[in-house]
Amino acid sequence: MSAEGVLREVVEEWFTFELPRVIPRDIPYSLIEGSALALVGPRRAGKTYFMYWIVQDLMSRGWPREAIVYMNLEDVRLSVLRPTDFGAFLKVISEESREYNGRVLLMLDEVQNLPEWGRWVRTLLDRGRYYIIVSGSSSRVRAGEVATELRGRYVDRLVLPFSFREFLRARGFGLDFLNVPERRGRLLGHLRDYVLNGALPEIVLSQSWPVTWLGRIGRPLFIGTWLIGTGLET
Repeated sequence: MSAEGVLREVVEEWFTFELPRVIPRDIPYSLIEGSALALVGPRRAGKTYFMYWIVQDLMSRGWPREAIVYMNLEDVRLSVLRPTDFGAFLKVISEESREYNGRVLLMLDEVQNLPEWGRWVRTLLDRGRYYIIVSGSSSRVRAGEVATELRGRYVDRLVLPFSFREFLRARGFGLDFLNVPERRGRLLGHLRDYVLNGALPEIVLSQSWPVTWLGRIGRPLFIGTWLIGTGLET
C-alpha cells in the first residue's frame, strides 16, 4: 500500500475509533497559533490518554471530531513515512478533515518515530492552518531535543503519573464529608494504595491492580527506559 493509502486508512480509522474512558488531568493546556504543544514524560505516564482527554474536552466546546486528527506513530503501518511523503500527508489531511474556525488540530503521538519529525512539525506550523500537539517518551524525546527540533516554537507540558488528587478522582472518591470517621479511614486506605502501588494511570484504572503490574508493566518499563536512555537498547 502506498504512503497515501496508509495515511488515509489511519485517519479514517481514527474518525471511527471509540474514545476510551479517561480521567481529567490537572494539567493545563492551550492551543497556540504558530507553536506546538509538546507533551513529554516517562513511559505509561498517561500522555496518550491526556491527548484523548483533550479531544473530549475540545469536542465538548464545539470542535467537530473531523477537525481533530490523531496519529500514533508507533503504528507499524506508519513506519513507511519519509520526508518525501509530506505532500501525501497534507493531501490526505486536507481531504479527510474539516476545519473548525479555520484550523485543524493534528496530534502526533510518539513523534520520535517519524524521521525528521522536527522539520515536519515546523513546516506544518509555517502553513498557518494547523494546531499541533506532539508527544514522546522522555527516554527518547528529552526537553533539549524538543528545543533543538522545534527551534523554540513550542510550549512543553510534563505529564507524570497521577497526583493523589487525580488518583482519588480515578477511584471515584470525593474530598467531601471528611469529618466522618469512615470517610477518613477510606481516604487513608487510598493513600496507602497510592504510596505502596504507585499511580501509573494504566495500573490505577486496571481491575486487577496491583497484583500483576510489576511483572507485566513495571519491570519492562524500568528496564526499557533505562536501556534506551543509556543507549544500550538493541
